[in-house]
Amino acid sequence: MSLSNYSAHGGLQKLENIILGRVSKLEQVFEGDEPNVSKDEEKVIHLPRLTDLQLDGLPNLVSFGPVSYHFVFQSLLILRVVDCPNITTRFSFDSEKSVHAKHSWNTGCGLCGEAGRSQLDYVRRFHDNVEKLQKKKRELADARKRLQHEIEEAKNQLLLIEDDVQNLQSRADETLSDMGTLEEEIQQNKTCLNWCPNWIWRYQLSKKAMKKTQDISELLEKCGRLGPVGYSDPTALPTIDFLCSKEFVVSESSKAAFTQIIEALKDENINMIGLWGMGGVGKTTLACEVGSLAKKLNLVDKN
Repeated sequence: MSLSNYSAHGGLQKLENIILGRVSKLEQVFEGDEPNVSKDEEKVIHLPRLTDLQLDGLPNLVSFGPVSYHFVFQSLLILRVVDCPNITTRFSFDSEKSVHAKHSWNTGCGLCGEAGRSQLDYVRRFHDNVEKLQKKKRELADARKRLQHEIEEAKNQLLLIEDDVQNLQSRADETLSDMGTLEEEIQQNKTCLNWCPNWIWRYQLSKKAMKKTQDISELLEKCGRLGPVGYSDPTALPTIDFLCSKEFVVSESSKAAFTQIIEALKDENINMIGLWGMGGVGKTTLACEVGSLAKKLNLVDKN
């Protein structure tokens, strides 16, 4: 028993819904008009307007159509195949977001169980979700780099880094690290040329990509709302900007050297500090200024 014959059905191009349930004698949804066609000679049938295909409780259903027929659904949104234990039709998805139905010599459909609108959307939007994820990853990498620059600048000014900033940096590092495994899985899935043989894998990857995109979006939003990354340590020593000697010319290199010397003076395990450089660059002046400040702050032992 079958539902219809192609030659007698002139409205396939306009067909929008196929919902069949609890029909015990149905063996084939559509019957071909070329019964002698070889299984090696494929005939493609397009149903461009079909959006809803549901096959439920059809114990004797063997196939959606003849062995040699290949169905293409360009607009399918809902696909549900439940309690059809003998069906041999495989449902697959291509890169153009179309659903294909073809005969398989193995019993059991390629898309079994509950597969509603949301599940199918994940598969149909696989490439879109991957592209969005890659874009968000690039944005997060840029934001992570900017945050690192701000943290380094704050440390150069002897500022302490806020806890929420450190947590945000750690989350960004972890998220970018996790992307490696996911991207590898996605790349393996993309090796499918015309249509992916494992729709479950593609569904799972698409769902992971969307979830990861949402996580990255939240991190980017927090980065955008971030205030100052550091704060002054009440026990910290004054920086070179507070030196009052008119003979000392402040430069970026002298600031860096001053900061390093201050940190060394604070380290109880360091007993000697040396300055090295070409003549006339200001080593002696820098040492005098640091020594003067260190005495005022009781940072060195006078003995």
